[in-house]
Amino acid sequence: MLICEQPVSRRDLQQMAASGFLESGSAQNSLWGINLYPDEAEDFVEFDSLINIRPMSGNRSRGVDDPETREKILEVVSKWTAQ
Repeated sequence: MLICEQPVSRRDLQQMAASGFLESGSAQNSLWGINLYPDEAEDFVEFDSLINIRPMSGNRSRGVDDPETREKILEVVSKWTAQ
């Protein structure tokens, strides 16, 4: 696990993925099940997980259904990943 004290560059994420630190080239967020793909320009964040981990919050799929929640997640990812 990586605990960030400053933003992580995509290059660093790519290196972590190449060394096996990021499983399958992605990082899963334990709260919502997102995947990060540091090699992708437009599809950097994927809102998908192996299971539906938030059914009690009204999320009825494996992804993040609520557009406002998606936007908040993108804001956090943007804050913690430098271009």
